[in-house]
Amino acid sequence: TEIYTLSLHDALPICLACLGAGDLNQALTYAQQSLLLYRKLGNDAEAANQYLNIAEILLECRRTEEAVLSLTAARETMGDRPNRFFLASYFELAFKLAVALGKGEVAAKLYGFAVRFRTLVRVPLPPSERSSMENWYRRLHQTLGVLALERWTEDGALLEEKVIEGLISTMEIGRAHV
Repeated sequence: TEIYTLSLHDALPICLACLGAGDLNQALTYAQQSLLLYRKLGNDAEAANQYLNIAEILLECRRTEEAVLSLTAARETMGDRPNRFFLASYFELAFKLAVALGKGEVAAKLYGFAVRFRTLVRVPLPPSERSSMENWYRRLHQTLGVLALERWTEDGALLEEKVIEGLISTMEIGRAHV
């Protein structure tokens, strides 16, 4: 029997297949292996995307502290000129994590900003992500109620990207003190 290393083109479909089958641990393993390959190749954009994928899987596994760390690593890896598609995903994942961490006001502002950001950079939300975002939004709606959610979502839509980055960094700080 021959042993070979998975290429990036092999690993990603396997990872997606594992996610579809609900095997989160296997999906996490493949995503982590893909991350190592992208980093070895020096492809920061794809490495950042893998950090986002890993954070999403960790969130699904309810490992929020690790997911926040992966989200932070994704943003650091993106650098000063991030891919707009990945940056949009970053803001949306930050929204989901804020909901999971019970940070309602932060989550609502992140949601408002993420929606506006996608519009500004002309990156529509992929249909495959729509139901996930709607589910997290409903969860936040149940927690906050209509008035607070609408007010904070509108506030978030008006904030500058640096302010939003600051809100996201509070999740990391808050995580460290938990």
